[in-house]
Amino acid sequence: MSVDHARACLGKPLLGGNRAWRLLVSAPHARLTETTVTDFPAAPGCAADLSAHAGWDAGDTGCGELLLELRFRMAALRAGERLRLVARDPGAIEDMPAWCRLTGHKLIQADHPQYLIERRSEP
Repeated sequence: MSVDHARACLGKPLLGGNRAWRLLVSAPHARLTETTVTDFPAAPGCAADLSAHAGWDAGDTGCGELLLELRFRMAALRAGERLRLVARDPGAIEDMPAWCRLTGHKLIQADHPQYLIERRSEP
């Protein structure tokens, strides 16, 4: 397999340098092992980096109270810190992405009832 063929198949340049190329060319049929995958560092915000600085279990708290309390809890964090929220209210599925979009906070993970929100940097 040539580099041009690999790029055409993947649709973008190969990342990871020689190691990625050797994995692709030498054994495309071989199974990736845990050590192979973990040789590459996790990028901030990817699935391997889901740490939180604070947590809050809001339970069944409704939309209005939930968002008001969330505002105060996010204000207590420094820019870039994360809050892990557990919100069982069915409306949270639509409320959390919209609230983050409106306030400028970053929704890192949304898997109802768990949400991971990163505090925005101050303008």
